[in-house]
Amino acid sequence: MNVRSLKLAGAAAGVLFLVGTAPQAFAQIDVINGIGASFLNGPFIIFSENASPSTTAFTFNSSMILNSIGFYTNGESYTSLAYSINGTNQSFSTSALILRDGVAWLDLSSPLTMQTNDVVRISTLGSYHAGAQGYLTRVTDYDTVNSSANVSFDYSALDPNFALTTNGNLRVSPSNPGSNVAPEPGTFALLLTGGGALAGIALRRRRNAG
Repeated sequence: MNVRSLKLAGAAAGVLFLVGTAPQAFAQIDVINGIGASFLNGPFIIFSENASPSTTAFTFNSSMILNSIGFYTNGESYTSLAYSINGTNQSFSTSALILRDGVAWLDLSSPLTMQTNDVVRISTLGSYHAGAQGYLTRVTDYDTVNSSANVSFDYSALDPNFALTTNGNLRVSPSNPGSNVAPEPGTFALLLTGGGALAGIALRRRRNAG
């Protein structure tokens, strides 16, 4: 192989390496599956006479990227929606919320890297109903907790009569690029097409040089 072919082959290998090691768009994971999709017994209504919000605490069991915060509202108006990270309240605009399957999602403009034992607490307080003389807050049951999310949650702060319920959700993704989460299919396509084209050019140049 002559010098030109060696350079071209090296360039092809370099492109493949860069594509293969570039930051991947890892699939995002919902911590809780089945919220708002189908109800076995809910949604439920939590009654509060003194404006006490329903709260769920999510604890990270490993380092993960926090992408979105989900408040379960069932599409209804709310007195307050809030979340905190490690006890610090976070400000946001409710106009940025996107409703999907009863969950009002806040997609973070700058996803956060969460560490082991970090806690995200979601609080929701429904609207006041004069007839009931109190606040009615929706909570919901769910299908499963996604073990791949590496996040556990505590719903004990909710009404004890409604076990296995939640008033919110999180969407996360792995923080470790080496984790065994499959990259987007387009990455593999780019690897194959780009690598094949460059390899083909190198082969033709070598034949012409011979």
